[in-house]
Amino acid sequence: MQGVEGQWNGELKFDGRSISLHPRSLTKLFVINTIHQHLPSIQLGFKDDTAADVASMGLGDSSKLQLTLGDGTSDEMSATFTLIGDLRIEGDYSAEHVDVSGVLDHLPWMRKIVSGHTEGTSSDAIAKVAGEAGLQFESHQTSDKQIWLPNNRPLASFARHVMERGWASASSCMMLAVSDSSTCRYFDVDQIQSSGKLFGVDGHPILKFQINGKADVYNNSVGYGATSTNFKPDGEFNKFTKVAVKMLSSNLSAGAANIAAIGEAGGRILSRALDTGNVHEKWNEAQHQNQRIRSMYSHDVHILSDKLSGVELLDKVQLNLLTHGGGQPMASHNGEYIVSAYTRGLAANRYIEKITLTSQGTN
Repeated sequence: MQGVEGQWNGELKFDGRSISLHPRSLTKLFVINTIHQHLPSIQLGFKDDTAADVASMGLGDSSKLQLTLGDGTSDEMSATFTLIGDLRIEGDYSAEHVDVSGVLDHLPWMRKIVSGHTEGTSSDAIAKVAGEAGLQFESHQTSDKQIWLPNNRPLASFARHVMERGWASASSCMMLAVSDSSTCRYFDVDQIQSSGKLFGVDGHPILKFQINGKADVYNNSVGYGATSTNFKPDGEFNKFTKVAVKMLSSNLSAGAANIAAIGEAGGRILSRALDTGNVHEKWNEAQHQNQRIRSMYSHDVHILSDKLSGVELLDKVQLNLLTHGGGQPMASHNGEYIVSAYTRGLAANRYIEKITLTSQGTN
């Protein structure tokens, strides 16, 4: 194990052979976890002074990268990644600069095509394909039993297809994420309980934070409002507009004037497929509310820490910030958030972790 006590510790191996993590040789190391990608990914760059590593290790597509990384204490994470594609090498007068990238070592999740149907809930269907990829599975209970048919998609794409049509209650919003702990979570945001983790004052240390809203994009899709329409099997016209939302914040990142200007139907009319009676009763309603409610989570706070946080994607955590100028609580931004992304890395001879906390708006 390499490292500096109180700053970082780690070990990096390619197919069982160690690579130095010393700052003089390591140029880039990031492990990226986010709800927006199928599997956690890794970006790695290092200098090979004598070209011995590149010449002798036979690195390339599908090579295995074993990584252990911590903050110089007893806390650490460990995961295996699969390299995707060949090495990128740039030679100069002193060394070869090598860049590689890969994903968590569960390639069937991204590549294997679904076969066979599943009779049960959306949770049952996703549990089945997660198991085929060797992932651990955690889920909330859903009420959407039917026969889920294969659609010639890879396991992850099928799981997201099912997620979009998953339904637990009139205020449910289904989310899917895979963390570098090899855990696949299929959660209803409405049912997520607090993890007990606190960031900021009296909690996990924060070196720096950045508040960043993305409502300009999300509102222009369906955040301000949308109407979904389709026909039932008996020919009756079906329409969905408003949704019930469990709020983490006091405000939505949507201006009252804009909402009023758009009107009752919202800014978009979405025509859903004809209900032929071979899906669960809330199939179209689930698509409508999953898309609508998810778009309301448009307020991000990015925090930077030099300690291992131990969070997982879709954890619910508490944020407690102080203003830098006066040292007063930032009441409008403190409160409960959902973890939507985190990146681990080494920089300036220290472990670093950037965590993205997401809510619907300010308080």
